[in-house]
Amino acid sequence: MMTDLIFAWENWRKKWYDFEDLIVELINDYHNNKNWKKIVYFIANDLWIENVEDYNVFAEKCPKSVKDAFSDSKKPPKADAHIYYENKKTWEKIKKWISIKSSNISIQVLITNVNAFLNVCRSYEIQIPELLDIALSKFCGFGNYKPSLMLPREKITNLVQWDRDRWLVYELEKKEQDVMENFFNENQKKISEIVLKKWSWEEEYWVDYYVANKNKYSDTWIVDVELDNITNIIDRSIKLWWYITTIKWSFHLWSLTVQMKWSWKWESYHWLQFNKSWI
Repeated sequence: MMTDLIFAWENWRKKWYDFEDLIVELINDYHNNKNWKKIVYFIANDLWIENVEDYNVFAEKCPKSVKDAFSDSKKPPKADAHIYYENKKTWEKIKKWISIKSSNISIQVLITNVNAFLNVCRSYEIQIPELLDIALSKFCGFGNYKPSLMLPREKITNLVQWDRDRWLVYELEKKEQDVMENFFNENQKKISEIVLKKWSWEEEYWVDYYVANKNKYSDTWIVDVELDNITNIIDRSIKLWWYITTIKWSFHLWSLTVQMKWSWKWESYHWLQFNKSWI
């Protein structure tokens, strides 16, 4: 069973990376494809470029890892590719960064642990209320906040996902539910910017555009994408929506979903995962 999960994950990841390579190839061949010509011209219009033919336009994959702005570690950047507009006369280049998603339905956009998420929020001057770290940690069973470490054995199996060693949102204490709801609703725009655009990488790697396939590429092998400026994507993500039911193991902030990571690897199994749907 574990081998099957690992194989499924690796197969999905390979298709994801293959899709990114394909998008870069299609951008570079935009002269021969009217749909990709529209995308190249859409970005050019944002850049106030009047005549695209005065520029060499080409795309490249981003580095596999870049330096974290708040630590010495290296991690994957938020953007997956960059697109250049190179002036044919001056040879000056304008570079923009693109996040590429192989589906438009609940695609993973960020995985992080509770401590890292709160530290990055602090770095962007978001106030962290008391109990939030405990509430989020219990929600995904992170660190010392696991039912197996905090509850008598006879009470653990009363939890819906006791086998994942965590609490669902509605199983948390009321004050813990409230602090999570208030935090995410009050800071939704800033959190959306962090999750979709910034995270903690160097500013150079912040996302400018978001490309999402209109279908699940790993199932259909059909490329049919939508592209928009990341500012528009974030603005459309802003709406107060706190979604808690007895059958859900995640909570939703309009088109962002926050859940416990699906994984099989030790403590990272208890990290936060943010997913995004195209809305």
